[in-house]
Amino acid sequence: MAGEQAAGGTRALHADALRALADASGHGTGTAADAARALEALGTQAWTLPGGWWLEFDRLARSAGLLRYRPGRGFADGALPEPWRWALEVCAADGRTREAVLELPALPRRHPVLLPLLVVRCSDWVAPVRERAAAALAEVLDGAPARETAQACAAAWACGSRSRGGTAEGVAAARLDAADGAVWRELSAWPDRPTRRRALAEALQRQALTADEVVDLVLADPDVVVGLRGAEYVLLRAVPPEGSAGPSAPPALVDRLLTCRTPQVRAAAVTVLHRAGRPGAAAPFLADRSAAVRQCARWVLRGDGRGPAALCREQFDRPGRPVTPGAVSGLAECGDRADAPRLRALLAHPGAKVRAAALRGLAALDPLPPDELADVVDRDASPAVLRAAVQALLPDAHRVPRARLDGWLAPGRPGRLRRHAAALLRARGSWDRLEAGLRLVHDADPGLAREALEDLRAWAAGAATGYRRVAAGQLALLGGLLDAAGGSGEDGAGGGPLDGPTVRVLRGALAAARPSG
Repeated sequence: MAGEQAAGGTRALHADALRALADASGHGTGTAADAARALEALGTQAWTLPGGWWLEFDRLARSAGLLRYRPGRGFADGALPEPWRWALEVCAADGRTREAVLELPALPRRHPVLLPLLVVRCSDWVAPVRERAAAALAEVLDGAPARETAQACAAAWACGSRSRGGTAEGVAAARLDAADGAVWRELSAWPDRPTRRRALAEALQRQALTADEVVDLVLADPDVVVGLRGAEYVLLRAVPPEGSAGPSAPPALVDRLLTCRTPQVRAAAVTVLHRAGRPGAAAPFLADRSAAVRQCARWVLRGDGRGPAALCREQFDRPGRPVTPGAVSGLAECGDRADAPRLRALLAHPGAKVRAAALRGLAALDPLPPDELADVVDRDASPAVLRAAVQALLPDAHRVPRARLDGWLAPGRPGRLRRHAAALLRARGSWDRLEAGLRLVHDADPGLAREALEDLRAWAAGAATGYRRVAAGQLALLGGLLDAAGGSGEDGAGGGPLDGPTVRVLRGALAAARPSG
């Protein structure tokens, strides 16, 4: 969680700098001094800016409004550190300015602006600028540290889609052919996912990483694409298909991939256990937290002639073995109605996720009566259990006493419970759904009021389905609620939250309804 928050803060800082540049370019109220402060705030994070960030910087720097800045004389209303002034000049609209600052003595060496903007200029539309930028890039990269080489490659890959982006990609490819492990480690840890994905593809193509190093990347990177590409590469070598030839990898690497946090990687590793002649190793994954992994484990075991249901029961009943949500779901997925007592006993388990999994399992094997599910809603405050109970109740919402639903929906009850109660009321049928929407459209909870308004409009779009019998008392109540929600004027508009056309459709539906009782 902390890592995700830090990444979000970094992305915000990147966006703030571009926004300040756009404002200073005449598209907002900001000044060049504001842009200077935003760029300086990037600090050392400028080393790992995504390649696309520099392409946007290049575009903004050419805007006429930003050129209140005059090359060689600075801003009229602010000042930038010298490397960022060079960055603006190398992106200037005037080609002679861009070419002049590409002279080697003028380059801001060891500053994060240099390499990505040299890469960008390698795809310049002016041939002399392209040539000078390519020469400067090759010279700067000679003997460059791993971080700078990685930064240039990341920018070159981002420029690859440009019409002249091949020049920089060629320079980067030449460097990668002789790159050492430090460069690959930098690229594999780059903040933006497209760079890490491309780095893995390039490394695998060059066989620049050992199978162990690829597994290290898979286990460390949360990106699903990186995980799957790396896992497939390793698995094909650890457990090659019959008759295939090629470099091999230790079979023990499969066990490392089985521990990966990414479910898709675990599923792929479980699947190859069949080809590896180790189907029994799939048994523990019948209780995996991922449904896809559990499904793969069942496939492997059935292919070996083993019944996954019996294995699930054996694991489930083993003394001292902790009950997990995955184990509960696994038993429900391959068990039968005879397993329902095991799941019922778990409705009192101390773990909320286990209780929720038991409810979902019972819904599949032996559904609880609506009154029992309603009792669960009343006594269990866990959000996960509440969701599972309400999901099981939805098909039988009409069997839950209306008074009980109204009690859950009453003002002052927990917001989560009220939202679920509204969903159950909508599931009861046309007129209860309409009544719930009209009541809630004025609700103090803005989320409930917004959902009610959207549902009323959806109800109106299919209003023909509402022309069915309705109790006379409810029909009168609906008319009064509609007046309050949309006004009683002839045009249907009277200051309420509902628009006139929706009110007119709803009035027509009420007029066509057939009273009963």
